[in-house]
Amino acid sequence: METIMVRVKEEHYFQEYSVSVDFSELFQLYNLRALDKSIVSCYCLLKMLECKRDEIKDIGFIDPDTMHVKTIEEPLYNRDTPETLLRFLKRQRDKKTILWPYNFQFHFILIVIKMYEGEVEVFDSLTKEPIQYKSCFLMLKSVWKTFIKEDQSHDWKPKLIWRANKKCAKQPPGTNLCGYYVCEYIHRIVSERANNERNREVVSVFVVGDMVMLVTGVTGGVMLVFGDFIGDMVMLVTSVTGGVMVVVGNVVGDMVMLVTSVIGGVMVVFGDIVDDMVMLVNGVTGGVMVLFGDVVGDMVMLVTGMTGCVTS
Repeated sequence: METIMVRVKEEHYFQEYSVSVDFSELFQLYNLRALDKSIVSCYCLLKMLECKRDEIKDIGFIDPDTMHVKTIEEPLYNRDTPETLLRFLKRQRDKKTILWPYNFQFHFILIVIKMYEGEVEVFDSLTKEPIQYKSCFLMLKSVWKTFIKEDQSHDWKPKLIWRANKKCAKQPPGTNLCGYYVCEYIHRIVSERANNERNREVVSVFVVGDMVMLVTGVTGGVMLVFGDFIGDMVMLVTSVTGGVMVVVGNVVGDMVMLVTSVIGGVMVVFGDIVDDMVMLVNGVTGGVMVLFGDVVGDMVMLVTGMTGCVTS
């Protein structure tokens, strides 16, 4: 057997079929040579699994094994391509971002479709001229018109705006690593979203006008509540089990730096107001250590660490 058949469920690429992976392509992969569309398609399937595991629900994918330059430009293959691309958009209308590894002229780029913004961002490790993937641009432009006409679930942008990501990593000259770079782009986008989702498990932010209520729940019977940002005043109320109650307030400016240290299990509270900065050092007995980060403008980042038997 010289080929591996990877069965794709309908829920992944919205049709049931099999991706054909030749052993020769695995040889290419192991030796860091040019990647085939089938390998990149399988990598996207892997990322779908990671998104499901990490409960990332706003990233979608377009199959590079069925949507590439040949299925767009060649008459023998492109009869059903517009309908296929339309199906990818319709079935993923609830995604904020759709990732499309696109292959043309033996080169991979990553097309990032930002659905609600109506933007298309191109990650290209060789910075090729857009004219070289013009057929993809025209196809997506045409299908987008049909999509916004037939789908009324959102106030979609009438036209897509294309731009190049000039800061994306570039491959060394004379190499065939474009497929690996596209996989790395995908990895970074998914990982960044995964980190954001994990942070939400610690901090829930509810913004109502000028008020931000931050609620952090920590295991081990410790509950920390921070809230009420009105204008430039911050009232921080910290409740800790065991009858300890700490109230710290009056922050002038937009920055608060909260640092907590535990020294010998002794509770210490200090406050220094210097211009727009308040530094609070707060230690709690019982082996509990809590770290609170930077408040700049309306953003608060809270990082909670626990010593002893209490974990974050």
